Amino acid sequence: LYDLVQAVIVVEDAVEDRVDSLVNSGLVERHQSDGDKRQRRLVLTPSGLDVAKKLSSEVRSLNRRIAGCLSSDEVASLSRILEKLEKATSI
Repeated sequence: LYDLVQAVIVVEDAVEDRVDSLVNSGLVERHQSDGDKRQRRLVLTPSGLDVAKKLSSEVRSLNRRIAGCLSSDEVASLSRILEKLEKATSI
């Protein structure tokens, strides 16, 4: 249980650092939750939305290039591997 608590604390600190970086870069804003004062919502700024749109476009382009050089069986294998990695790294 101690290891789990330590892992959660490390993850929380890493998330907080990442959010601080996004806020300081002007990409997101923190807003107080209406229902629970302990919670905060993260909202993309107009600059953040522009970056998200650009990244989304670039990711789609990269996915097309990757899919174009792999067979359908290789794409299916890669998808299964990525899903396993996602599950293994999720808390």
